[in-house]
Amino acid sequence: MRPKFGFLILLLSTLASSSWGNFAAATEPLQSSDWLYRIARDPAGEKVVEVKWAVRNLGNIKIVRIPWNYRSLLLGTSDGAQLIDNAHKESRDNGHAGVFSFSMILPDVKPHAGIEPYLLDRNKRGEIAQGLVYNVINKKYPSWDERRVFRSPISIAKPFLYTGPERLQISLVPRSPRFGLNRIGPERFVVEEWRKNTRLGGGLYRDMWFDGNTPEDSHSIIVCGSDERADGTLDPENGPYHMCEHTFTVEKLTARVKLSYRKGYLKDWREIRTRTDALLSSFLID
Repeated sequence: MRPKFGFLILLLSTLASSSWGNFAAATEPLQSSDWLYRIARDPAGEKVVEVKWAVRNLGNIKIVRIPWNYRSLLLGTSDGAQLIDNAHKESRDNGHAGVFSFSMILPDVKPHAGIEPYLLDRNKRGEIAQGLVYNVINKKYPSWDERRVFRSPISIAKPFLYTGPERLQISLVPRSPRFGLNRIGPERFVVEEWRKNTRLGGGLYRDMWFDGNTPEDSHSIIVCGSDERADGTLDPENGPYHMCEHTFTVEKLTARVKLSYRKGYLKDWREIRTRTDALLSSFLID
């Protein structure tokens, strides 16, 4: 049986709504000139989240303007990722944000109307994609280098493609390609009888999908929960509901994007990347 998270999401939504209210009360109207994130109005009078963003070099500070219905639905990121951004002290000291977040509805990257319409329907909840956009310009790396941008997420993800007790003995092996993507993942092995029918087989399996010959020369890296059990048999009930984290770059923002969505949308990865790139690029105010 698939787990039901309606009550938990309702609770988180309530907390997130409270966070949004507190943030709005604290920052609207804006009182100081040293802001990195703020709630504002665009020239048409529509509510937006604005973020100070470094583009191409540290001295080129621009404004990213996120329409209100693309604002983040992540708990605790009411100002576009300020809590997450506390770890990006260098960016903040240089007068720009290190990260911002956004949310949208798949597959058409449409604006959302808040999380409430999706609370009680598991399939509709799966339409919500959450994104984090990381600024990759800093004093150590002051210029754009797409290959460098991918090194960190690849090296971090590979050791955690399998998290079971046999992790140190498991190798990553090529797996069958699909949807125009190559794939590597943990080798399968014989497990004890009591573990064969468990959802995760005693350890969480993830696959790494990529659009190049290797992850290191790719433009999309997608890490998803596997649709197979530990013994290699398919898990059709839960497979489409596993989460994917899709990493790619948006050159116009000199940024790395991590977009989270349900595995049922993996087949649309190329269109999702193209549309998200265009969407995020449109947020930049030249």
